[in-house]
Amino acid sequence: MYTITQASAGVYTVLNADGDGVEFYTNSDDQVENMKVGLDGKAYSTINNFNGELAFVQDGTTAQITGDELRDVKAVLDDICGAMGFDYDGRAYINKTLIEKNLGTIVEGTASLVYPSGYVQPINPTDPGVNPPQTGDNASVVGFVMIAVALVAAAAVTVKKVRA
Repeated sequence: MYTITQASAGVYTVLNADGDGVEFYTNSDDQVENMKVGLDGKAYSTINNFNGELAFVQDGTTAQITGDELRDVKAVLDDICGAMGFDYDGRAYINKTLIEKNLGTIVEGTASLVYPSGYVQPINPTDPGVNPPQTGDNASVVGFVMIAVALVAAAAVTVKKVRA
């Protein structure tokens, strides 16, 4: 389940079911300029190294994170970006239009949208079993017409073969 909100102009937050997520900061062209990843109550700012590789710095510190912490933060970013239909390859490819296309319309203000992932609640919560639709209970007129057309076509073929 993913929830997307727009906290203020140009700031979009996407959270996963665990409450971890990504804040996207966009410019006037709705192109993402910066991101913050939230994991276990900590915020991590993204930076691009000289070699173009994405790195993270925990807010309040200056050292890049490494090891398991880097792996976990990158996993949250990959999860959120994957839900939006892309891998993070650079800021130029992430914009408001792409986010709305893959996650739906962003609601202005404090309202939010929830996107289910995985299990879907059955229509009848007291009977969670699968109940396939009952077909054939009432035949439609279209079905009878299709059968009649098939019979006429079969008769026409039979008559042609008998005369030949």
